[in-house]
Amino acid sequence: MENLISKINKITDEIREKIKSASSDEKSKFNYCDGVRDGLKLARLYILEEKREFIKKRNLKKEIERQKNSDDF
Repeated sequence: MENLISKINKITDEIREKIKSASSDEKSKFNYCDGVRDGLKLARLYILEEKREFIKKRNLKKEIERQKNSDDF
């Protein structure tokens, strides 16, 4: 998951640099990049949310196991 996030960040940075270095005529061609960049941001947020949910579930499972083990006394 971390690798995927770093790839998305890299692509987003590349788009940002291309837009910054473009002339005013070229910038009009890059208008679609705003949509691409927004899409990449949404993908990154989705991945982070999935990671949070995964960690929550994993922590919940660990807590359940701890409680089961403590109830055995």
